[in-house]
Amino acid sequence: MIELLSKHYQWLFSGIGVIAFTTIFNLFTKKTTESEKIKDSNIFNVSNSANPSIQVATNLTNNYYQTEKERKIDNLNVSDFDAIQIRKEIENGALFQKSQIAENYYGIRIKWEVSLQAVQQPVENSLYVMTFYKKTYPWVNFTIDMEKYPVFKVSKKGKKFIITGKIIKYESNTFIIDLEEILSI
Repeated sequence: MIELLSKHYQWLFSGIGVIAFTTIFNLFTKKTTESEKIKDSNIFNVSNSANPSIQVATNLTNNYYQTEKERKIDNLNVSDFDAIQIRKEIENGALFQKSQIAENYYGIRIKWEVSLQAVQQPVENSLYVMTFYKKTYPWVNFTIDMEKYPVFKVSKKGKKFIITGKIIKYESNTFIIDLEEILSI
């Protein structure tokens, strides 16, 4: 191998050799990356004449499906705020200032572990989900589309989820979240 390299070193390091080496390297690297993506996400695209791009999930573990848009959300920053810390901050405030303190947290992105406590069906195809933050108060509530998250049709009390979203309201020991993502754990 070394003899071959020493005879052809000029060709190897000329423009043609560098291009050939880079092309071969990229082919191997790209195949590895694509196979890792399929292995990690268990989602791949299938093309057919009826629908040019169908996504097929081969393994929907935890009844969770994440779209490309939702995966990008993971890359955005979420706060380090803990629901219990926020609740204490609000509840320990002066009576007159509690609502103002709560409003300071509105719009903050969170990623919290919650446990299912109850569901209500306010309108067709949606559920109002009531959860505890890490199995205890405060309440962390949000509305979901039943077709997008069918796991809630069969989940039992105490089932754990990781939710990502924005705090849109806090009142009477209850956070209302504008939900962006749910992961069943």
